[in-house]
Amino acid sequence: WKWGMVLMALWPVASTYRLRGFQRRMPRFLPARVFCRSSSVVGSREATRQLVRPRVEEFANSFQDSHRTLSPRSLNRKIVSSSSPDFILSLVCDHKSTLTPINVVSSFHKLAKLCAQPPSEDFTESFETDYDEGWAILSRKILEIIPELDAQGISNLVWALVKLRHSDRKDVLLRIQEPAAGMIDSFNGQNIANTLWAFATLGEEPSDIFLNALLQKIKRSASDFKPQSLANILWALAKLGLRTKESISAVEVLIDATSQQIRELKMQEICNCLWAITTLRGSKDSQRLSYFLKDAEDILRENSKKLNPKDLDHALRAFGILRHPVSAESLVAFESRAERLIPGIHRSQSLAHLLYNFARLSYVPSNTFADSLSECLDNMKPPSPGDIGSLYWSTAAAFWGKRGNEVGGSPSESSESPLKIVRALEDLTELSGLGNGGNVVSRVAWGYGKMHIQPRNTVKAMILETICQNSQDFSPAEVSRSLWALGELSADGGFTDARPAVQALLSRTEELYDKFLVENIVDLLKGIVRLSDICEPSTVLLEKLEYAAIHNPSKSSHKVLQNILFRFAQLEWYPSKEFFTCLLSSVEPESLSPRQTVDLLWAIAKLDLGDAETFASEILGDSNEIHDLHQKFLDKLLAHSSQLYAHFLPRDIPDVLSAMARLQHTPSLEALEGFEERIKSDAFKYSASEVSTVLWAVAKLNIDMSPETLNLIQSRASNITWQFSPEMAKIMMWSFARLDADPDHRLAAGLARCIAPR
Repeated sequence: WKWGMVLMALWPVASTYRLRGFQRRMPRFLPARVFCRSSSVVGSREATRQLVRPRVEEFANSFQDSHRTLSPRSLNRKIVSSSSPDFILSLVCDHKSTLTPINVVSSFHKLAKLCAQPPSEDFTESFETDYDEGWAILSRKILEIIPELDAQGISNLVWALVKLRHSDRKDVLLRIQEPAAGMIDSFNGQNIANTLWAFATLGEEPSDIFLNALLQKIKRSASDFKPQSLANILWALAKLGLRTKESISAVEVLIDATSQQIRELKMQEICNCLWAITTLRGSKDSQRLSYFLKDAEDILRENSKKLNPKDLDHALRAFGILRHPVSAESLVAFESRAERLIPGIHRSQSLAHLLYNFARLSYVPSNTFADSLSECLDNMKPPSPGDIGSLYWSTAAAFWGKRGNEVGGSPSESSESPLKIVRALEDLTELSGLGNGGNVVSRVAWGYGKMHIQPRNTVKAMILETICQNSQDFSPAEVSRSLWALGELSADGGFTDARPAVQALLSRTEELYDKFLVENIVDLLKGIVRLSDICEPSTVLLEKLEYAAIHNPSKSSHKVLQNILFRFAQLEWYPSKEFFTCLLSSVEPESLSPRQTVDLLWAIAKLDLGDAETFASEILGDSNEIHDLHQKFLDKLLAHSSQLYAHFLPRDIPDVLSAMARLQHTPSLEALEGFEERIKSDAFKYSASEVSTVLWAVAKLNIDMSPETLNLIQSRASNITWQFSPEMAKIMMWSFARLDADPDHRLAAGLARCIAPR
C-alpha cells in the first residue's frame, strides 16, 4: 500500500512529461533504498528499478494514452516501437479520427511482424485481444488509403495483409496494381520483393500491365538491389511460375546480379535461388548459369555443416536437374551432412527426396549412409502407402542407378547395406500396406525390378493381389511400369505365378491403348517380351500398341521407334506399312547410339527386311518412293554400323556381324579389320551363343580371318562346349566347313558329344 500511495502521488508529475521523458525520469523520484525480498540485491537502487519500472511504465502508458491525443508522427513512433498487439489496437481506438495512411500501414506491418505464426482468418481470435474495435477500424480504412500510398506503403501493406491472412487481401492486391504501375520507378528492390511475395503466396498472378512494369524495373535496376531482395524476387517469380519471354529475360538479369553478390547471401537464400532457377528451368546463358552454380556449390560445401534438410534437398535437386557436374569433394561433404541429418528426419517423404537427389547426381551413397538410413527406417512409424512407394523408387534409383550395379545384374557384395534398406522397407510395407492405387504398387514393383531383388513372399502376394483387384484404375504410365517390373522379376526366376496379374494388365492395356505415349510403349513391350512365356499377347493388342506408337508421338519418338521395332521383332510380329513409313521418315541412322544401332539392325535382319525389292512389294506395296527411302535408310544404317565397331559392347559384335550377314552386307576393309581386333580382345568373354553366332557370321560373309583370331575363338569354344545346344554345335560345324578349316580335336570331340543323341 505504501508503493501504491507513492505512485498515486506521482501521477500529476507524469502529466507534465512526454512518455519517453517520463520513462527516463521516473526512477529519479523513487527512494534510493528499498527493502526488496524478491531481489538478490536487497535494498539496492538496481533492485528498485527492476521491480518498479515495469509497473511505472504500465501506469504511465495507460494514463497518457487515455488523457492525451498524440500527433500522427508520435503515434507512428509508438506503433513501430510497440511489442504488444493489444497496445497497438488500443492506440488505434483512441486515435481513430486522426489516423493517417502511414499510421494504418504501420499498424498492419507491426502486427504482421509480431505474428510469429500465420493467424487464422480472424486475427483477434488468434491474438486473444479484446480490442476488436481497433481491428475493425483498421480494416475499414484499408481501401480508403490505397490512392494515398507511396511505393513503400503499398509494399508494406500487401505484405502485411497477406501475412495476416486478412479477408480483404485479394481485393487489395487487385486495387494496388494500377497506382503501383504508375509509380514503378520509385520501387526499390525490397518493395518489389515484398509485393511479388504477396502475389506468389496467394497464387495470384499480377495483371499484364503491372507485371511488365515490374519486370522492366527489375531489368533496369537489378544491379542496385540488395542480395536478399534479389533472392526473394527470384523465389517469387518461380513460385508464380512465370515463363514468358519478358520474365525469362528478367531472370537472366537477376541471375547475373545475384552471382556478383552471392557471397553476401545467407545459406537459405542461396538454396532458395537454386530452387527458383530449377523451377524456372534454368537459364539460356549456360555459361552464366554454370558460374553461378559453381560458386553456389563452393559456398555450400564450405558451410555444409550448417545446411538443414530442406536447404540440402533444394541444393541437390537443383544440381541434379540442371546437370551441374558436382565435384567428388562436394558430394562427399553433402553425403556426410545428409548422414548426420537422417536421425532427425521424421518424414519418410523427405528421406525419399534425399535419396532420389543423389540418384539425379549419379552418386551412389556409401554403406555407412545406407546403414544410417536403414536404422532410421527401423525406428520410424509406419508411413503412408504413398511414401512407401516413393522410398522404394528412390532407393532403387540411388543404389542401383546408372553408376550402381550393372542393369540386369544382381547386387554386388558391397550392396549388403542397401539390402538392409530393402528389408526395412518390407517390414514397413507389411504394416502400412500398398493401398488401392496403381501409383504405389507400380513404384514398389519398379523398385524391385530395378534392383533385381525378389521381394519377400508376403510383399509379393500384396503386389499381385493389388494389381489383380485394382488394375482397372491404373493409368497408362502405371500399367507400363508394372508390366516392365514383372518382366524383369520373371526373367530373374521369380513371379512365375503372376499370370492373373499379367492378364489383368494386358486387358487394361487394350482399354487405354490410345493414351499411351511412345516412352510408355517401350517399357510395356519390354515387359510383354519377357512375360510372353507366362501370357502371350494377342494380335489385337500388338496392333493397338502399334497404332498408339504412330499416332501419339512425342519429342523422343525418333529415338524410340527403333526400340519398338526391336521388341516387335522379338515377338516375331510384323508391323504395318504405316509404322514402317513413320520409322523410315523419322529416324536418322547417324543419330543413333551404338546400342540403338545394334537393336535396329538386329530387328531388320530378324524380320527379313533387308531385301529392298521384297520388302517394298510384300509389305509396303509397289511404291518407288518408299522403295528408294528404304534402300537409302538401310545403306545409311549399315555404313553407320561399320563406323561404330570401336564403340560396341563385346556382346554386340556377334549381333552386328550376324545382322550384316543376314542382310548380305560386307563391311569395308577398315571395318573388317576393326571388327577382327574387337573379336581378338573380347573372345574370352563370349558365351556359347555368341561364339556360334560370330563364327557363323564370319563364315556367311566369307571373311578371310587370321589363324590367330580363329584359334582364339576355338579356344573359347573348347572351354565352354558343355554350354552348346545341338543347334549351336551344328552351326559351329557348318561354319568350320564353310571356312574350309578343321577344329582342333578337343573342340571337335566336344561338338560331337553335343550333337550325338542322348
